[in-house]
Amino acid sequence: MKPAELLDTKGLANIANDLKWVYQEEDLPEDEQNMKETIIDMLSCFEPEEALPGEFRCPESPLTSERSKKYQEFADLFTQYAKRDPSLYLQVRKIIDPDFESRVFFEKIDNRIALTFDALREYIDHGPTNTSPGVFRLDVPSCAKTLKSLVETIDEFHEHHAGVEDVAVRAAAALITILNRVTDYNVNAYENITWGLDPPLDPVESNLYMALIGTYADAYPAFVLDALGSLPQEDVHRNHWETLQGIEKKLTDSQTPPQYMNIFRNIVYENRKRPGSEVREREPKRAMQ
Repeated sequence: MKPAELLDTKGLANIANDLKWVYQEEDLPEDEQNMKETIIDMLSCFEPEEALPGEFRCPESPLTSERSKKYQEFADLFTQYAKRDPSLYLQVRKIIDPDFESRVFFEKIDNRIALTFDALREYIDHGPTNTSPGVFRLDVPSCAKTLKSLVETIDEFHEHHAGVEDVAVRAAAALITILNRVTDYNVNAYENITWGLDPPLDPVESNLYMALIGTYADAYPAFVLDALGSLPQEDVHRNHWETLQGIEKKLTDSQTPPQYMNIFRNIVYENRKRPGSEVREREPKRAMQ
């Protein structure tokens, strides 16, 4: 029997199985660096300190725990073996499949969002001193910086996993949660403090809404909205219509800059008229504020 006839009769998968070859149903990462990053992202699902993939790839903090350092060493060792034997990568990918990786990522994101706002509340209530072990506190500028980083992390994860089922749905939910909570903070966070800080004169340093939305200008990315606008719009609106309307009211009441309001309404209303699968074209990323 000729090779072509054998392929037609048995199929490549069955031939590979008879010969105990690894049969790839999905492509391997393009190169060794890409494989390393993909494996690190997969293994970050089990990182002891709940690090996000980007944090796990670059664990340079002096506060990194011994358990996390050991796990990083294990991940590096595993990556070396996987680069030599692609079948090892494929077997692990079957265990840590893209849907599982996505679910763990957004569980961490949801937890990190809650921790970030809790840390701001801890700072407002108790100030920066007398911090108990394990208590996380953030002032307004630090909270704003953390939230920007989370938005960028969500956006990048969606960009690299857009083909995974429900990634866009989960990304939309996380982004809308962040935007909704920020619009609740259009207040001077330090107005009623009792722990002795001289309140900053610049509202950007004392008002989370002003730091992220209220001072928006066209030269900068629109907080949350740039990432939200890159998602399939049916996923943005699914289960979030009332929340989006509530956000619009809060933005209107806060006299949000017109440019920001126009972007918001374009995403919420204009894009709703488009076919469900249409996605706004992603603009080149601009530097974060």
